[in-house]
Amino acid sequence: MKSRLKSAIILGSFFFLTVLCEPALARGISVDSLHSFKKDNRYLLDARISYDFSNEVLRALEHGVALHFNVVIETLMKRQLLWDKTINMDTLAYRLEYHPLSQRYLLTEYNRFRRDDFRTLEAALNSMGRISDYPYADADLFEPDRNYAIRIRVVLDNTYLPAPLRPLSYISTDWQLSSRWKSVVLTP
Repeated sequence: MKSRLKSAIILGSFFFLTVLCEPALARGISVDSLHSFKKDNRYLLDARISYDFSNEVLRALEHGVALHFNVVIETLMKRQLLWDKTINMDTLAYRLEYHPLSQRYLLTEYNRFRRDDFRTLEAALNSMGRISDYPYADADLFEPDRNYAIRIRVVLDNTYLPAPLRPLSYISTDWQLSSRWKSVVLTP
């Protein structure tokens, strides 16, 4: 009887903690989809990325702290006995900021020299999370009869945060915003 009660309490506690912690674990950045294709003599990619910030990050953004994100794109040659070889690396750089006076979100995409403003944070994040027809590699870079993969990852660049926030960004889970690598096989 005691062991059943003990098991039920442990199972109930585990269930309660799982339900309670699930929203906290869901926060962050995730690469939802990645697709690569060849057009003319270039390889292009399409990706969809979801951003979900903690209340602390949202509060900082609304108080004028600009957030810088890097989308890292790597092209890898797959190898059997050794680790994969990186044959190309590119970075898309974004800056997201809020202007309280105009109540607009500004999104700067440095690689394409674009700057857009949005009425809502959701619209700005949707725009930042949609990468379409981005040229990341020339076709001459690939050798025939080899296996390749492309992978991307999104990271908050903490070096651009104001000095008082930087130490906090290294220790607080609210500020550790990065996605896992998402990869797809590439056949030249």
